[in-house]
Amino acid sequence: MPPPSCAPADRVDFPLDTRIHEGPAVYRPGGDRQEWAIDLTNATDEACVGVHPILVLVGQRQPLLPEQIRLEFHDGTRWRAVPFERTDQDENVGVLDDGFPGFTVGPARTVTVRVRLAFTSDALQNRVVASAALVQRRENDGDWVGDSNDYGFAVAADAPDAAASDTPDASREPSTAPTETIEQLA
Repeated sequence: MPPPSCAPADRVDFPLDTRIHEGPAVYRPGGDRQEWAIDLTNATDEACVGVHPILVLVGQRQPLLPEQIRLEFHDGTRWRAVPFERTDQDENVGVLDDGFPGFTVGPARTVTVRVRLAFTSDALQNRVVASAALVQRRENDGDWVGDSNDYGFAVAADAPDAAASDTPDASREPSTAPTETIEQLA
């Protein structure tokens, strides 16, 4: 039997608030993976289980190919690869899955999901917008349970190395909900 939905049919808003903590402003093709995070905040008083973020990356100036994207997410124990597929609307969609049962977000809690992103050396100079949608898996189906802000960045050959560009994100606002990293939940 599937877990109860945390998105009942009579609910008008999403039960999970989703926020991308923006990472670097520029990525270098062929450069190292650079880390950023996605907060999943439960706005309900029931646990939301089996949650899978879906990342959508769209090239603004020219097509971005799925095979040029290198993304991993941390499940609390290890990093897992995220394959991307291209849609007929020129979007690159990657599900944080890789056999993972999904994240559990407790009532009025926040889970922070760490991700690492890079692009292959053949990725062309581009402006890219990333966003996340959340799906609660329910057997062979699912419910949409959240969506995020946009994170815009550039892919450019003159980007600094990842180590040189690792600076704290001053724009991060603290959440009012208790925060748990995936490591604490594991």
